[in-house]
Amino acid sequence: MTEFSANWQTQELSVVREYVQHVLLDILFQIKGVDAKPAFKGGTALRLLRNSPRFSEDLDFTGWVKPYHVGEWLKQTAKEASRHGLDFKMLESNETSGGWFALMDTQVYDWPARIEWNVSLRASGKAAPHETTLVTSPLWTSYSLTSLATDEMVSEKIQALLRRKEPRDFYDLYFLMRARLGIKKIVGAKPDLLRETAKLNVKEVERELKEFLPRSQLAIAKQLRDALTRELERL
Repeated sequence: MTEFSANWQTQELSVVREYVQHVLLDILFQIKGVDAKPAFKGGTALRLLRNSPRFSEDLDFTGWVKPYHVGEWLKQTAKEASRHGLDFKMLESNETSGGWFALMDTQVYDWPARIEWNVSLRASGKAAPHETTLVTSPLWTSYSLTSLATDEMVSEKIQALLRRKEPRDFYDLYFLMRARLGIKKIVGAKPDLLRETAKLNVKEVERELKEFLPRSQLAIAKQLRDALTRELERL
């Protein structure tokens, strides 16, 4: 973990958390007898699937099943993880107004790791546009999972940004634009995105992102409001 921490210019806890995320995702998408797995999305998906520099704490999904099934998936996933030496304590696992929320703790050597699960469930029961993706990482063996299709993932990221206005969402938007992902979706929301970007508190952005970005990206965090505004205005 120390070697990866040095190479990735981040704290060891971020590496440990990402290792745990890989283990859980691999197990979740191997569970037998489940017809409709959730689709992976959010900041962690952008990092693991699209190589975003930003580390993330959460595992976010969109699903189209009954809430009960989500609770069972998470229970089975935590149980199977013990075979890989990860013993989880389930702190919370409950249905919410829009899906399911869970919080798990584990320990990897001397490092405690907490994983937050957020599953949004579609009331219609209709599957969201999704695709199968191969995940590769030096932290874990390769595995396949279901993720939201790129445009759908970007659309949900934009909705999340406009709803909660978290600095990490603005950084993710900046990454998406630089990577030329979901540009048509971003163009469609350009006026709203410019309006919210102008309200960004520079010190708050730097304070929050410091924990999740490699050292090479910290200069961008300090200038995120101006950099993102320039990118949006170019569209």
